[in-house]
Amino acid sequence: MTSSSPVGEQPLAPRPRRRVRGLLLGAALAAVLVAAVVLAVVLVGRDGADAAPGRPAGASTAPSTAPSTAPAPSAAAGPEDTADAGPGAGSDPGAGQGAEQDAEPAGSVLPPALPAVPLDAVSAAQDGTSARVTGVESIDGSGTGPGNVGGPALRVGLRIVNGSTGPLPLDAVVVELFHSGGAIPASPLEDPSRRPFSGTLAPGESADGVYVFSVPQDGRDLIRVSVAYQPGSPFLVFTGSPA
Repeated sequence: MTSSSPVGEQPLAPRPRRRVRGLLLGAALAAVLVAAVVLAVVLVGRDGADAAPGRPAGASTAPSTAPSTAPAPSAAAGPEDTADAGPGAGSDPGAGQGAEQDAEPAGSVLPPALPAVPLDAVSAAQDGTSARVTGVESIDGSGTGPGNVGGPALRVGLRIVNGSTGPLPLDAVVVELFHSGGAIPASPLEDPSRRPFSGTLAPGESADGVYVFSVPQDGRDLIRVSVAYQPGSPFLVFTGSPA
């Protein structure tokens, strides 16, 4: 037996509203989920930047556009600024260099020289110590030390007399020779005949020394021999033409 719908009634149509409402609700939940994921990523990235070394927590990573508050350098520093800056602050680096160059270091200034005397004369210092040239010989020098080259040379004999009241050390005696009119320094030669002063000379005693210098044949017209018998003593100077 079949049932029949009442006359005039239509069959029930599907309900689209319920389906649309479900779709909208699903889309809203998805959007909330995506927003939550994005927010979590942003927060994690910010926490990592805040934990970076040297950056305080919560500091912004954007460059600051605020004007610098550091004070501008002053054109002229006051006494307090100069004192705080340490020694030499505010001074010209070149200031004082001229004075340092003009002032010779202690011990670098050569002692004065007494007036020159002939090669056969005696030269005496104020303390009574004297020296004289005992002979000048022309030899063919032999170089025995490093850098020594044999050749024409002059062998100079000297005698020192201690006229002072105290002992005179001779290990620091300095002997120099200048040739070619007394203008060019001669090179000392380590010849076997060389006998430099040494030891200590008692008051009233004398000692002899022999020194050899390389001197070319054409530079012997006039020579100058200088003797300093101890550090700080005046040079005893002898000049003339060797025989």
